[in-house]
Amino acid sequence: MSTNLVVGGVNLSIYGLEEYKSKQENCPVSVIFSLHGRLQNAEEMTKINTALTDLNSKAPRDASSRTHLLVVSFDHVNHGSRLVDNNKNLAWRDTEYDNRTHAMDMWSFQKSAADTVSLLIDLLEFYIFPEQNTKIVQYGVLGFSLGGHASYLASSKDSRLSLCVALVGCADYEALLKYRASSMDLPLQAPYLPERFLTNVVRKLDTIQQPENLFSIKLLMINGGQDKLVPAKCNTDFVEKVRTSHKGVEGKDWEWLILPSLGHEWSAEMIQSCTQWCFEWMHNKTM
Repeated sequence: MSTNLVVGGVNLSIYGLEEYKSKQENCPVSVIFSLHGRLQNAEEMTKINTALTDLNSKAPRDASSRTHLLVVSFDHVNHGSRLVDNNKNLAWRDTEYDNRTHAMDMWSFQKSAADTVSLLIDLLEFYIFPEQNTKIVQYGVLGFSLGGHASYLASSKDSRLSLCVALVGCADYEALLKYRASSMDLPLQAPYLPERFLTNVVRKLDTIQQPENLFSIKLLMINGGQDKLVPAKCNTDFVEKVRTSHKGVEGKDWEWLILPSLGHEWSAEMIQSCTQWCFEWMHNKTM
């Protein structure tokens, strides 16, 4: 069950809130922002959101480290309830429409989502717990595909996030764009890939350019070995930065999983890894 709420002009679906209130829980709260993929909407995240909030029933009720997990979803800009022009959600040389501004459009979606996550960290607790002392003790972000790109970006910008789970996403936007352009024999220049866009925006603001926040948080990255849309190889340079600089232990505090048979899709193994990772994080109480 989810609760609908408008914060900062954005429609939110909050999973686990009614359960928390009905049980008159007093334990602290953890929040995960759940970000959907391109051409999708927030409802596409229902399965993973439900699996995550089901974790609330698995922790011992007397555990001193226990927190109650809320999962928050919203539609990306120009998606779902916020749709303005569906052509701008399409890619280069799509069968429906050749969206020549695909690079800039997709950047705007992930940047907007990352900014929205920060806005919600500022404001959310005052909407859901208006008469209480602070109950939210930690924030995380999880995303699929475009939502995965946005999860990386949000975590690189906002040090209040202590969990990042990126599913078939990429932290190196330039590498991803150049792979896609090359696979279509497109020129690496305007109108498809303007050099000034790369220089003035991507190379200044992308996750791989400012990865330091990700070196101290709980970080799970999952890519598919058969993914042709967001190949694992596009994440290689970023993962090497994590490997040499993360303050934690690989396999415990951070991990990069390449699932050999996975394409650009969900899988049971992916959901299991996500829920296990998030369950451990729920009991850290980092803030």
